[in-house]
Amino acid sequence: MANMWPSIVQLVAAAAKEIDVIVDLGRLHSVVPGFVAEAHRLLVVAAPTMEQVVWLREGVDRIRRQRTSPVAVTPVLVGHPKHAAAECGEVDQVLSGAGVHADLTQHLSWDPTGLQRLQVGGDPHHKSLAKSSLIKSARELAEHVSVDNSQHLDAASKWFRAGEQS
Repeated sequence: MANMWPSIVQLVAAAAKEIDVIVDLGRLHSVVPGFVAEAHRLLVVAAPTMEQVVWLREGVDRIRRQRTSPVAVTPVLVGHPKHAAAECGEVDQVLSGAGVHADLTQHLSWDPTGLQRLQVGGDPHHKSLAKSSLIKSARELAEHVSVDNSQHLDAASKWFRAGEQS
């Protein structure tokens, strides 16, 4: 399978010229480098635990250093909506304090009920599911990454150039 990855990366890169492509890369230590190299934006997802935040910090920093061109990197925390603002703020402080350049951390709600309804084929546009914290936060995240992409890429370019000088 390893020899198939370059072809898969080329196909995905070609498709990305026409449509948005979302690839779940799993853990960063097992990521196929071609996907990271070709991406226009990366969302790095973690839970709001110390172990996951350390993993996120190291992963975002490694991505930034491995790239040969700028990329917008958005950290995403999956957690309880009540704690979202505080947890995202703490992650932003950790990343900034470590000199890791990334977009402001975003939040995706931990909503097992909403997730279960989606897994069995629930319609995310149906009134009851559309009001779930999972769908609301997913819409906010999608809006954030689509509306601000050029802004984030400009910032990523600035961070990339600064990284070349250090």
